[in-house]
Amino acid sequence: MIDKNTISDFIVEFYTSKLHIRFGFERHRFIFIPVFISVFEEGLYLWRMEITVRLANVDDVTLISKIGYDTFYETWKDVNSPTDMDVYLKKAFNDQVIFADILNPSNTFLIAFADNVLAGYVKIRRDRTYDELNGESAIEIERIYVYNEFHSKKVGKHLMDESIRISIDEGHKWLWLGVNVDNHKAIKFYNNYGFEIFGEKNFQLGEAVDTDYLMKKKLKI
Repeated sequence: MIDKNTISDFIVEFYTSKLHIRFGFERHRFIFIPVFISVFEEGLYLWRMEITVRLANVDDVTLISKIGYDTFYETWKDVNSPTDMDVYLKKAFNDQVIFADILNPSNTFLIAFADNVLAGYVKIRRDRTYDELNGESAIEIERIYVYNEFHSKKVGKHLMDESIRISIDEGHKWLWLGVNVDNHKAIKFYNNYGFEIFGEKNFQLGEAVDTDYLMKKKLKI
């Protein structure tokens, strides 16, 4: 006989992972229905969540700086020194730098919201390319950052879809980006969109030098 603590632990694990529904049904019939309802309710919430993406302007400088700072820090703080992180964050997500970037006609910033809550942004730029792109028109996703709590809510997908739409509308042949070689989740996300690795580049973070993969996607115009 299973005690209440065991049942509670099983339900939490079952609900969190959303896996092994058949196993739960066969072994513990009496908990199948509440677990199913919990998963269904979360799925319904995600289905109803409204994701919006809009063009950023100079009034959004503080929002963009905050997203960039927060998401970069939470992703890389455990594998870089505090000093290197501090140097990079202050340089990359300084309000004056972001302000100048928004005004630069080579750049486009898009901001995403989930039910009107700030969720992420993407920065597109048009002033860099690589020989491997054969001299054809190319556009770059320099940054695509989404808060962790929105990773499962397709915010990244909305930002990527809009970036691809803009790239095609402008007549570019290639969309490319750089991604840290250890960021396996992001690499998988890009692979699912048809990006492929075509090289590597260095990424300076304070005194540290990391390695990024270069990835490209052929656009169908």
